[in-house]
Amino acid sequence: MLSCKEVSHRASDYLDQPPRGWQGLRLRMHLLICGHCRRFRQQLLLSRDSAARLARKLWSEDHDAAERIFREIEDKPAQRPPDQ
Repeated sequence: MLSCKEVSHRASDYLDQPPRGWQGLRLRMHLLICGHCRRFRQQLLLSRDSAARLARKLWSEDHDAAERIFREIEDKPAQRPPDQ
C-alpha cells in the first residue's frame, strides 16, 4: 500500500491521470483507509475546479478585467506565513 507521503507527492498527477492496474489499486486502497488523504484529494479537486471556473468566468466576460487581475497577482510578492 502507498504511504501518505507518496500519495501527497503524486496527488496532482493522480488527478490529471488516474493510475491504472496495480498502482491504481494501491491508491484506492490507501484512500479507502486514510481519511486525511481523502480530504487532501478533495481539497485539491476543489482548488482545481474553483480555479478553472474562475478562469472561464474571467475570460468569457471581460478580457480587460482578466488581464488586470492576472497582472495584479503577478506583481504582488508572495506572502510567507509568519514564523511560529
